[in-house]
Amino acid sequence: MRQKLIQSKFKKITLERTSGFVSFQSYSIEIYADGIVNLSVIKFQDKIGSYSWKIESEAVKTLNESIFKYGFFTMKGKEPTITATDMSFCNISILLENGRFREIEHYLGENKYPIRLATLENKIEKIIHVGQYIGKW
Repeated sequence: MRQKLIQSKFKKITLERTSGFVSFQSYSIEIYADGIVNLSVIKFQDKIGSYSWKIESEAVKTLNESIFKYGFFTMKGKEPTITATDMSFCNISILLENGRFREIEHYLGENKYPIRLATLENKIEKIIHVGQYIGKW
């Protein structure tokens, strides 16, 4: 009989977006297991500053499910076959309650990681409603 793998919940998620070099814009997000979200906008469209809010427990649950649904900890990079310059970055790191940690520096100008990484990044932003603070990316 197969034993079901028990998945640890996240303790902290960080996500940082940086636009291409032509119009440098950047923001970073920290999300904690208790639902606290901190957003630091270095420059994004016309916005600069720091914001904090709390997401519902259902949103925290959805984040936990998404981490494993999209295979963040098992995702493998490959040698890119497409490379473009001056593109955006989306760096993401996740620390689980059991101490497991992974960080991925995701350069959006190459196809090193599966599309599901970008899907996860976008889903995290949607779940926490970051768009209400920065508008659309």
